Amino acid sequence: MKIRLLVTAVMSFILGAFAACGWWWHAQTQWLIQPKEVDLASRAAIDAEVLAHLRLNEPAVALRELEEDMDGVVCAIAQWDKVAPPKDAIRQARDRWLRSVKTYRESYPATGEAAISVNSLLATIPGRDSPGTCQTGICRLDNLRRDRTNGNTNTVTE
Repeated sequence: MKIRLLVTAVMSFILGAFAACGWWWHAQTQWLIQPKEVDLASRAAIDAEVLAHLRLNEPAVALRELEEDMDGVVCAIAQWDKVAPPKDAIRQARDRWLRSVKTYRESYPATGEAAISVNSLLATIPGRDSPGTCQTGICRLDNLRRDRTNGNTNTVTE
């Protein structure tokens, strides 16, 4: 009879612990994960703030806000990379997008608290191969940087 009571008590404790852990996990995931709508609304609010600074002829403030936002995203990716490295296909797709960030940061290095995380992640991303004929803004900016470092002062940009 005592063994039966002891087994019942231990099993009740174990089942209670499982139930408590399950509730805690569910509560944590619901409180920590933002719905996509909230994430998209915050991105739109950031864009509105940057556009307001541009309309007010405050481009330096707009640039700083955009760079801080970009660095925040890169820091989050760097943290995810440390916790759970992505599969190869995801990493390759991610790196294709981050190549533009790396190219931008080669011209304008990251500063502040985020610089270490940003620079360490971007160091793993392959850079732009050659100046080539790319006409995007990031390519033109990189071509200007390359021309300055090579001493070419006869650059034509449109």
